[in-house]
Amino acid sequence: RNAMDRDPYQAYRIGRYYEQYAQANPGNQAAPVKALNWFEEATKYNHPEATLKLARAHWKGEGRPQNRNLAKNLYNKAAKLGNPK
Repeated sequence: RNAMDRDPYQAYRIGRYYEQYAQANPGNQAAPVKALNWFEEATKYNHPEATLKLARAHWKGEGRPQNRNLAKNLYNKAAKLGNPK
């Protein structure tokens, strides 16, 4: 088994790394997608901040297809998980 299996906090940290890398290297197209892949993985295991980031991506259509219904569901899930934003 992979060390990342079922560890949403580690998946979130890796996603943040890619997110920060993308911000520092705006021409890099792969990093934002990799960040969202890791946030999606953390969301599967109920990580509130990752769920919020994934919701925003779907709402804006950035790095993921725009899907506002899915975004609303993810925003609600993030709120239920204790994320007040």
